[in-house]
Amino acid sequence: MASQSISNPVQQQHSDGSTKHAKLFEQCPEAKRGVERRSRRVGKEAKVNYLLKKYREEFPLTEADLKFVAALGYLEVDGEIFFEHPETKERVTRTHYITEGHRWLVDWFDPDLELLERLDLIGPPYIDSEPRERIIHRRFWNLTPSGRDLVDRTFSGENTGDTGENIVHRLGIHLTRWWSEEKWDWNDQMEFEMYPTIEGAELDCVMWQKGGLQFVNGEDVDKHTRHVFEVETGTSDVGGIESDATKLAYLRGESWWVCPTRDVLVGVLEELTMRGYTGLSMPIPETLAMRGHRDTYNLRLEGADPEIDSLNHPPVDHVMTFKMLVDDLKEWRPELFYGPRDE
Repeated sequence: MASQSISNPVQQQHSDGSTKHAKLFEQCPEAKRGVERRSRRVGKEAKVNYLLKKYREEFPLTEADLKFVAALGYLEVDGEIFFEHPETKERVTRTHYITEGHRWLVDWFDPDLELLERLDLIGPPYIDSEPRERIIHRRFWNLTPSGRDLVDRTFSGENTGDTGENIVHRLGIHLTRWWSEEKWDWNDQMEFEMYPTIEGAELDCVMWQKGGLQFVNGEDVDKHTRHVFEVETGTSDVGGIESDATKLAYLRGESWWVCPTRDVLVGVLEELTMRGYTGLSMPIPETLAMRGHRDTYNLRLEGADPEIDSLNHPPVDHVMTFKMLVDDLKEWRPELFYGPRDE
């Protein structure tokens, strides 16, 4: 299995890596100087190749271990992956999706997970600062900053992702993308975009609708922001939540907040309500129905205008959890979770 190559490579920006790879630098202090020297003088690709060489020399890592780490990066960035024969370049597996989790990758490569975790190349995913064994009933591993740097997947740059982004956030982005594309499939009138920058604001996701001229980044474009999404995976960064609300309040279109769990959703609503971004009553109930005809968070938001008068638009029109997206997508696109027919 280790001889298979990985498809879907995406060009990514590199970080200098000087503060990463603590386990490697403890074992081999000269490696830190080598990384810094190659980052400054030789080039980014040389730095990554040097890191791979030193990890192989200093630790009992196999090619399967390193390809597992690389595959985590490709799957996280692209949302899907398949393997091809290294010589013929023919596809040897069906397409796998990030929503299937990572267990199949473990079965494919049989990596030494304990060693990879000990070297701080992978770790558990976290939701609201708590490690999680499973998300959407699937097993996931998170690439650490060292792991991302090793496979050159730093996830920075427009339409690529956030620096230091974790697997939980990225899973939410892909769930939102697939859900939105299925929900608003209006004869090619809608266009989904990940990580756009609009008027200086860095966003998670936007669903554009063609027509309706909008002034964007200094020019008129023949489309407008119909829906704007924020994927919020925790409540510890209160300043970040408020900053996200401010961005959504000044953008045209309906604002959606996507959270991995109900607990995170309630915490986000509490933070936003305390700062006047919603008109909900406090405390926010923790046991409302998530959807349906009964009393739900979304029904309450419909009649709760923000207390702040100066906002262009309500920064919270709708809220969703990963489970809500998954429930719909299992009906619309079951292959995202169970695999398509043999290709």
